[in-house]
Amino acid sequence: MIKTISIAIIMGIIWGSSFPISQIGVLHIGAFPFRFATIFVSTLTMFIFSFSYLKSSLFNLTKQDYFKLFLLCVPNIFLVPLINNISLGLTSVSSATFLIYMMPCITSIFSIFLTKKIHALTMIAITLCAFGVMLLSKTNHFQLGEYLISINAIIWALGAILSQQIIFKNIHMSVKVTIQMLFTLLLTTFVTIIWYLNNAVDISSIARTIVSTPSVLFSILYIGSIGSALVYFLWFTLIKMESAEFTT
Repeated sequence: MIKTISIAIIMGIIWGSSFPISQIGVLHIGAFPFRFATIFVSTLTMFIFSFSYLKSSLFNLTKQDYFKLFLLCVPNIFLVPLINNISLGLTSVSSATFLIYMMPCITSIFSIFLTKKIHALTMIAITLCAFGVMLLSKTNHFQLGEYLISINAIIWALGAILSQQIIFKNIHMSVKVTIQMLFTLLLTTFVTIIWYLNNAVDISSIARTIVSTPSVLFSILYIGSIGSALVYFLWFTLIKMESAEFTT
């Protein structure tokens, strides 16, 4: 129990710090370039970390395993961070914490629906999260950014439930996370290209901003390595050890 609580605390610290750090990068270079840069760093980090495991197990994975990993990556690693980055460009960091409060509440509601049971943990999560949302509602006006965050909370809750329901056999966690990162990198590249083609964007200017602005470079490296690669490794590990509801 001490191990699981320690992992939960570490995740809370990382994700809590990720909101203001992400906003630095988003406001300087935009949501799509920032997400592309961070997922590139995340994928590279996980690839280096899991290289020995990948060599021994990559070709043993079935088509079904790849499909299930793709299903997991879409809500958890692709949509949630991307929508969150877009939201951070439209609202404040304090408003973005709606995601932290709403997601566990929605996960608990999904859990009730799936199990047809109500546990003490479920009621505690719903009560505390609803109270947090009420407090934040008194100091924030709902606009586009807040509505996007609300939708994101539903997507993330669904991703947490899927992570619990989809089972793998004899696949190291680092391999599962790395493959999801690779899928996410491909999807993010695709939407970033669409964004680029529909906007008059100077890529060289974005690159110069990243290189010449230490805070932006730090935000990309931190979110890519710690706020994405490490935290998602812990996220899926804790769901496997406990449950989606406990983890959220």
